[in-house]
Amino acid sequence: MSDIDRAAGHLQDTDQDAHSWQALRRAQEFCRRERDATVTVDIHGRITDHSMAGAQLLGCQVENLMGKPLSQFLDQLPFGDNTPGYNLAYAVFHGAGGRWQRHSVAKPGGLVSGVDVALSSVMLNGSRAIQLTLKASDSGQQAHCH
Repeated sequence: MSDIDRAAGHLQDTDQDAHSWQALRRAQEFCRRERDATVTVDIHGRITDHSMAGAQLLGCQVENLMGKPLSQFLDQLPFGDNTPGYNLAYAVFHGAGGRWQRHSVAKPGGLVSGVDVALSSVMLNGSRAIQLTLKASDSGQQAHCH
C-alpha cells in the first residue's frame, strides 16, 4: 500500500476533512493515470487524452499528441477519420476479454519499438471513446528503420 493510499484511508476513517480526502483521492488517481500508459481517442481515431507514459511509448512529446490521428503513431490499427462506426466496433471486438495486440511504433530517429495494445470502449462526457492501454512488448527489441 502506498503512502497516498494510507493517507487517503486515514482521512476517510477519521472523516475530519471531506474536501481534503476528495482532493487526495483526485491526486492519487492522477498519479495512477500518469504511471499507466494510456491513450484515449475519439471515434474518429484522433487523440483526445493521454498519460505521459503513453506519450513516451509512442515516442512523442506530450504537447505533440493532442488532436493527432492515432494512425500517425500506430498505423496498424485501422482507425480512420471517416469510419467512426467501424472504429468503435473494432475496439469492442478486439478489446473483448482483455486481449493484447502486438504493434510497432516508428519513433523519431528511425527506431521501431514493439508495443502491446489493449483496447476498450469507454463513455467520456456523454460520448463514446476508445481507450488504449499500452505496454512495451516483452521482447524489448528496437530496430532502425531503413
